[in-house]
Amino acid sequence: MSTEYQQAREALGGRLRELRISAAVGRLTGPQLAERLGWVHSKIYKLEGGRQTATSDDLRAWAEAVGRPEVTEELLARLRGFESHIRSRRRHRTTRDTDEAVRSRMERQAWLYRGGRVFHALVWEAALHALVCPPAVLVAQLDRLAGQVGMDTVELGVIPLGTSLKIPAANGFWILDERLVITEDRHAELWLDDAETVASYVRVWETLRESAAYGTEAQNVIARARRALHPRV
Repeated sequence: MSTEYQQAREALGGRLRELRISAAVGRLTGPQLAERLGWVHSKIYKLEGGRQTATSDDLRAWAEAVGRPEVTEELLARLRGFESHIRSRRRHRTTRDTDEAVRSRMERQAWLYRGGRVFHALVWEAALHALVCPPAVLVAQLDRLAGQVGMDTVELGVIPLGTSLKIPAANGFWILDERLVITEDRHAELWLDDAETVASYVRVWETLRESAAYGTEAQNVIARARRALHPRV
């Protein structure tokens, strides 16, 4: 998670702690506030320590529980200020940043070969033909992609060019445990973790998934892209 995002979350947590200590009914301990809210007390300390992102409902409840409903808008404004945090792509302009990005990507790929999780992926067929690298490199990537079809840790779907779509394909995005969405535009990478936004991306995912080919059909689409490249290799 980006430093700026975490700093903003910690700043909000610090403000929540101030409100708990200076509550209208007198200083409240974490367990006392948790009892008022009907929460497990660990949630109090996670929010105050910046280890968990508060929801708008959490902030409204907190303001009411400490007897300070007038600060609700202030807290919600703080939340809006970082829940759609943007990380600039300028971080990849140096050799060091590029090396770190490549190393991070290789580490993510290593997850595919570890047990305990299943990664669900969708690829539009057009991406299999895009020559943003030399043809020989793209062939190697297609071979690697084909090898991931049928893995226990991966469910790979390919959306064929000729299939009907209920919604248009747009920028790529990643959903992590249905709690965080990372999506990219040309100028920035966005981290989105408010529940409504995550839910909307989950709906987009499920809709696109209905148009995807899996298993042998996905292998055939990848093979078709590879055959189209063969004369150029």
